Amino acid sequence: MRKIYFFAAVALALAACDNDDKYADNEQVAARITANIGNSISSRAAGTAWAMGDKIGITTLRDGESKYVNMEYTTENGDGKFTGTPMYFQDAQAEVTFTAYYPFTGTEGTAPGIVENNTRAEQQTLENQPKFDYLWDSRVGKKGQPNINFEFAHKMSKITMTFQDGEGTDVNKIESYSFDGLVLEGTFNPATGEAKAKEMDPETLTLNVNNVISGSARPSIIVYPQTTAGLVVLRIVKDGQTYKCELAFAGGELKPGTDYQYTIRLNKTGAEVTESKIHSWSSQPGTGDATMEETN
Repeated sequence: MRKIYFFAAVALALAACDNDDKYADNEQVAARITANIGNSISSRAAGTAWAMGDKIGITTLRDGESKYVNMEYTTENGDGKFTGTPMYFQDAQAEVTFTAYYPFTGTEGTAPGIVENNTRAEQQTLENQPKFDYLWDSRVGKKGQPNINFEFAHKMSKITMTFQDGEGTDVNKIESYSFDGLVLEGTFNPATGEAKAKEMDPETLTLNVNNVISGSARPSIIVYPQTTAGLVVLRIVKDGQTYKCELAFAGGELKPGTDYQYTIRLNKTGAEVTESKIHSWSSQPGTGDATMEETN
């Protein structure tokens, strides 16, 4: 009888071990998080380096379930190495999908939902642009490969203007320039990375400026991806005169992660576009179109 009890006990112990540990590995391994923008190490929103204390939000998905939701991770030193509450892999075999976005919003443990914002003039400062220069990426990891290296992509659109002195003019005297025909409100979905303009009437975005330097690019404006109803009109005010510039985007569309660059020469009797290009936000060159005329 003792032998029977012994073998029965061993069988029960093996069964319990098989039920609990068939897919489990009791050694805890946490994901290690680093993040770049595209191919640029430690580059981030609005074309600047990660700042000390920048925060991203991370959510995991395994077999259709999220164990970690909107985890707040911080690069304390601004070096692209992010830390936060440890996120542990549950077993050695299962792959886990990590999605991340910037900038962090909401509360850790709760999905943030759709984020609404605007890109009006008061937002178009170097201090405020990172607040709506949305970034997103998704990576897969597992216990044997715990290093999660996000390569974030910009999800907004960018427009960059360069003004040049022409015959008898000085662009330093430009007082303001404005864009007519852009929708300035929109949404961002941290779960999917989609940023888009709202369905509403376009507005005018006016930037008051001083000390414009000929041949130097102005700080870019950042706007929501959108399809324009027609040409976007740029109006430049200098010495009491207004110059009208019609900016045409390929297919009438401002695409995410794209920098639309225009160079404009102001002459005493008129103005001309000397160059227009389309670049990815990671500086891969392309082409674009623009036309310009002076109005009195």
